[in-house]
Amino acid sequence: MSHQTLAMKSFEIRSGILSTLLHVILLVLISCKKEDVLPAFTNSGSHTFGCLVNGEVWIPKGMYSSLSLDKFFPNTIIITAETRKSLIRLAITDSTGIKANKLYDLAVKSTYGSEFVTSESGSNCFYDAEHIITGHLIFKRYDDIISGTFEFTTLNPNCKNPVKIVITEGRFDMKQFTGQ
Repeated sequence: MSHQTLAMKSFEIRSGILSTLLHVILLVLISCKKEDVLPAFTNSGSHTFGCLVNGEVWIPKGMYSSLSLDKFFPNTIIITAETRKSLIRLAITDSTGIKANKLYDLAVKSTYGSEFVTSESGSNCFYDAEHIITGHLIFKRYDDIISGTFEFTTLNPNCKNPVKIVITEGRFDMKQFTGQ
């Protein structure tokens, strides 16, 4: 074989290896899906909300998602987080005024409540305050910043396909709107 033929063969082998290597790298990068993770527990007004819904990360992200805080000082607060297909709302009314580090039992339907609404699989199912089995909310901070943790379990037997909803590791951290 001539020197030129050997050089061509060597070039073809290197090009083939490089091409294969680039395809493998591209395949690995395409197949890597970024996993959703819960936001950290914070109390700095970082405008975060997240929880696990039946073990799956749930955060308000993407198109049509929102996070809002409605405060009816000093006795009522409503925190709402939603995505395109579901919504979580936490509502607390305390006639003595809402306080940090107080455990609010979400199963007490007359003063506290939470709800999970889903339109998964084409069904609109409301898991509202009357369906809460157990649950609680604790404000870690309640001043110009509203932050805390929550969890609850709910079941609505009237849904098309009733499923027990278990919400754990819930956390929120928001700045209070002052209107200034």
